Amino acid sequence: MSIPQVVSFSGGRTSAYLIHLMEQRRLSGEEVHYIYMDTGAEHKGTYEFIKKLAREWSINLICLRVKVNPELGKANSYSVVPLDDIGPDLQPWKDVCEKYGTPYVHGAFCTRTMKMEVFERFCRDTFGQYHTWIGIRADEQRRLKPRDGVSYLADISDFEKQDILDWWKDQPFDLGIPEHLGNCVFCIKKGINKVALAARDEPELAAEFWNLITAPSVRVVERRQQENKIMYRGNNSLESVIAIFSDSSREDIAATIKGGGGYDPNSCTESCEALTCELDDNPEQEIEEPKEEESQVSIRTGYGGSHTPAEQRDLWRTPPALFASLDAEFCFQLDAAAAPHNALCRRFITAEQNTLETSWADYLNVPGYVWLNPPYSDIMPFVKKAAAESINQIGAVMLVPADTSVGWFKEAIESASEVRFITAGRLAFINPVTGKSVSGNNKGSMLIIWRPYPRTHCHFATVDRDELIAFGAKLLARREAA
Repeated sequence: MSIPQVVSFSGGRTSAYLIHLMEQRRLSGEEVHYIYMDTGAEHKGTYEFIKKLAREWSINLICLRVKVNPELGKANSYSVVPLDDIGPDLQPWKDVCEKYGTPYVHGAFCTRTMKMEVFERFCRDTFGQYHTWIGIRADEQRRLKPRDGVSYLADISDFEKQDILDWWKDQPFDLGIPEHLGNCVFCIKKGINKVALAARDEPELAAEFWNLITAPSVRVVERRQQENKIMYRGNNSLESVIAIFSDSSREDIAATIKGGGGYDPNSCTESCEALTCELDDNPEQEIEEPKEEESQVSIRTGYGGSHTPAEQRDLWRTPPALFASLDAEFCFQLDAAAAPHNALCRRFITAEQNTLETSWADYLNVPGYVWLNPPYSDIMPFVKKAAAESINQIGAVMLVPADTSVGWFKEAIESASEVRFITAGRLAFINPVTGKSVSGNNKGSMLIIWRPYPRTHCHFATVDRDELIAFGAKLLARREAA
């Protein structure tokens, strides 16, 4: 018996065309479901299109909203809302900003929190096992990344952007808004010219959104270098974006939008999908480098054995080739100590969410594996957390200094299944500011592995550093070429 096929509907034309095709499969006997995650921040025209589609096509569209648990470290949930109740009230945004602060270019947790986690939690609770469909076209090659349990429109249709537009022209209804008003109207992933044009066309919406993100109830994240209102590319706030284009006419702003020879009121822009969190194509401005305050997890003290200041040693990032090699072996589902801009897994837990107090089972399918490159200034709590989670059939692979003299190592081998020493050289970690690998690590490295089933004893093994890195580099090159 086939598992349920679940379409993640974004509210856009391409995603709606996918529903059209999947309806044919549903009517032929397959179990197909349609889910829309409402952020409360889309244009009223988008909501009208969604409701029209559900009624005209007689589909059962499941509408979800994030149900925020205001306590940090506690997982959020979801609520199922009637079709008539979705709309631009900004409530999900308000709740999320009060818990986490405002999202920004290098901290774009909004899609993950309001869409991806909501979708996955609902599907796990409702279907158990399921297969996801996303409306990504054949001409969007950058976004067509192979994912287990995920298929795309491009897998069953060769339609490109213009084909979608032409198809909708022949339908009795269409999405009646220009592309710069698509998705969340003031989405942080948009170029600042699109944001400026949206504010020019919808000044009341801009005022409502500004009042929301600057409200006293919005959490202030002290570790964030920029103030809360700085959300857009080039260190811009909504206020500064509007000011930059204040002397430009609407036509001049529209002419700066790339694609299709400038502004196209009928264009079919990329949708903000639940499982694809990349930035827009053709960014109009360069994205700044990540700041130290945004990397890895909060600073802790007491490692013992290292003379490197804590504010430096907690920020080094995992070499990509090393992770790729290990991911091929363990198929990681969660990066349990990450920041949005450097997470190595699609699902991750940030410092603000506090991995030590968050149930990892909320983020992965059990049994499964978690990746951890913990802050080296205080490894012991992460060892205890990994040991506790392993009882729940959650495995963990932790990259730590090869130091057997410290207390956390003794603690680890009492519960871990394997200690794997990386031999024949030291790892070159990634500088969090420059993004470049840096040699000269003063210690070797090892992997501590907790497997998601009862252990017999702690096995000790070795792996050659160069072989590990070379294998991972081949995998990365293969993915890049695909």
